Amino acid sequence: MSTDLLEDMTFIERTRFWACPNIWIRNQEDGLSNRTSQTPHVKNRRADIYIYAKIRNKGVKQYVYLRGMSEQKVTGFWNKSSLLITKDMWLDLQPGSEIFGGPIETCDILPTIAPGQSEIIEIEKRVSNIYEKDEGDPYPMCVLLHISEKNADYNLREDSAGFVAVMNTPKIAQNNSIWEYTTISEKCDVLLFNPNLNEKKYSIRINAKDKTNKPFKEANVSVDVKSSLMEAWKKGGSLGDNIEIDKNVANRVCLKDSGSIMKNIVLGPRQKGNIALNCNFYAKEAIVNDKRVDIDVTVIDDATGRVLGGETFVIMQDARPSINPNVKTNSNILEVANVYEDVLYEWYDKNGKLVGTGQTFKIPAGASTSDYTVKVQAKSDGAISYSTAQAPMLSSIKNVDAKSRKDAIVVTFENPTVNQSTLRVALSAGNSPVADYTVDGGAETYDIPASNMVSGVYQVTLIENGKVTGTKKFVK
Repeated sequence: MSTDLLEDMTFIERTRFWACPNIWIRNQEDGLSNRTSQTPHVKNRRADIYIYAKIRNKGVKQYVYLRGMSEQKVTGFWNKSSLLITKDMWLDLQPGSEIFGGPIETCDILPTIAPGQSEIIEIEKRVSNIYEKDEGDPYPMCVLLHISEKNADYNLREDSAGFVAVMNTPKIAQNNSIWEYTTISEKCDVLLFNPNLNEKKYSIRINAKDKTNKPFKEANVSVDVKSSLMEAWKKGGSLGDNIEIDKNVANRVCLKDSGSIMKNIVLGPRQKGNIALNCNFYAKEAIVNDKRVDIDVTVIDDATGRVLGGETFVIMQDARPSINPNVKTNSNILEVANVYEDVLYEWYDKNGKLVGTGQTFKIPAGASTSDYTVKVQAKSDGAISYSTAQAPMLSSIKNVDAKSRKDAIVVTFENPTVNQSTLRVALSAGNSPVADYTVDGGAETYDIPASNMVSGVYQVTLIENGKVTGTKKFVK
């Protein structure tokens, strides 16, 4: 950079310091025409990735590359996608054997750039010089770029907390963005790491870039938290706003609104854990146009309230036809019809508890609810739709035999009974109790003593967990 600022190479302005939109990563050399990032596909040591950046000349003089006279360079650094990245993590100076990141390349700014104009530069780098593993599943990475006149300039300006001062200089920019299509299998997670040698408390906030809160109205949004991070959150009291722990999926937190926050995550020295974002669009109606949703996951230092870093998840949903499940009832069987693609089925009771999977669901005898909801999720893109059905409640008493034996009334159950069930016998007229009998758990039948029973119409009732699950009448 010239001292009189006649030529002033900078990165174009960005609104979120961790997510400069003018840096993008590609698996192939097509970044000039495709200005969106991809998750690097690490398949072998000879694979290449391509990093692109848009550079602006904010000076008043045309920039022309002249070796030794007028030349500026861009030095790059990589890191595993992380919510919190210190300068030492970018430079691979963290203690221990695990590699978080490191320098990747220095390249000259070669294009001529007129005052106030921008040009794109490309950095090509062999994967084997970046990743510590030869092969394996692709995982997301983030990039930091530094403009200076020096070759391999690792003198990154940092703040008092040890973070690169990205917000305070236009010469440094980073991109922590994950581009996902909403398929079931392609999910990327990011790291939250406490780089300190003492315990620290953090909060994780999830915001939609769209201020209308549209993503949370059009999709089911949640985060999957690895067990180590979930335990750190529980240690701090599992505090938060606009969130709910999923009843059916372990370590999943449902997000109700933009601004959802998990508070007081207590991480020990150098403790880490991963978090992944899920976003499943509702498809009760056809999705006419392709959708893009930007959701920011940021980490906050609880002691200072400062935003330390973040990751932007860019969720893409292609236009698609509607999913309109129709639930048909046949006695105690519920079956989904009118679905014409490969999907997953999940059945829930009225309390939101997962009670079954598959296209059909058998209503358990004596069930305490007659309302069931099926969630249908497309395997192709994760889009979801719901349908609720009301089914007749079925008695948990299958049969009452009052004729085969003189000394007993034999009651047969639809399913083995739960522990400490009660069988109540009453005269039907007036329904006054005659006797209660304790039934052991797992019983399939029960013999009610009949020697002293007078003739008449009786009603037998099975009570399980304090609730009536079945009744039948019989004649003695």
